[in-house]
Amino acid sequence: MKDDSPEPYRSRLEAFGRTLRSLRRARGLTQAQLGRLINYSGAFVSYVELGDRPPPFAFATRADSVLGSGGTLESLWWALEHTSMLKGFFKYASYESKAVEIRHFQERVIPGLLQTREYAAAIHNAAANQGSISQNQADERTEFAISRQRIRERRDPPHSHFIMDESCIHTRIGSPDVTIAQLQHLEDLADDPSITIQVFPFARGEACSFAWPAIMLTLPDRSTMLYSESKLGAHFSKDPDEILRWEQDWRHLQNNALSPAESLSAIRAIRTFGQFDTARPAGPIATTPATRMP
Repeated sequence: MKDDSPEPYRSRLEAFGRTLRSLRRARGLTQAQLGRLINYSGAFVSYVELGDRPPPFAFATRADSVLGSGGTLESLWWALEHTSMLKGFFKYASYESKAVEIRHFQERVIPGLLQTREYAAAIHNAAANQGSISQNQADERTEFAISRQRIRERRDPPHSHFIMDESCIHTRIGSPDVTIAQLQHLEDLADDPSITIQVFPFARGEACSFAWPAIMLTLPDRSTMLYSESKLGAHFSKDPDEILRWEQDWRHLQNNALSPAESLSAIRAIRTFGQFDTARPAGPIATTPATRMP
């Protein structure tokens, strides 16, 4: 769904500039020093920080590299130049790029931060084929999905905990080879100490405490941001009562999901035997009694 009422361009420029200034100061660099490191003048850095000049893509990526910001500025650059994303999603992505912890429940498709390029492209190309978006917009969404994953390259990557409904790993996206490669990618990511992956089995459906995709971000000031979305747009909240309810629901979800080791075994089995189908899963994952996880 296209964002029909994007944030004014000037305010997005200013948001980019404020973020750049904060990152630069955190590294103890002057504008001139940063400029030399990324091959731009100190005066141009100043203009960008004031929101007076749009930064080129190379400026954003070089600054991310020098400042160790894991794609934060690149994400904001995409928000400056492109508006085909779901209303409010770029705002979410700017918070995501700074988060110290990400907790994400997803159903039907693998979460974007875990997708291969081919898997992401299959999703967005299908939307283009249906006429929902243009092919250029599909390509843009794919590139943005991959750019978000650079948060794992930060000096201090967030701990990311994903709980996926079993439908995510049974649903074929694109060709069988694309889905198999995606499942293999999940297995590879399970070795990353900053990533936890759990599968919520069909057999415990009544215990699923979220009826929609839900994300909780812990920000550097230790505050929590809630995010969910539908075709109508994005929902953000920092309401303490709502956060408390989501925290309780997350613990319940985590305690009833397969353990990370069981989840990895389930993903491997589905990949090995090709037990995914666009219409109906070949069969539910066998489960053991739920146990409380730390």
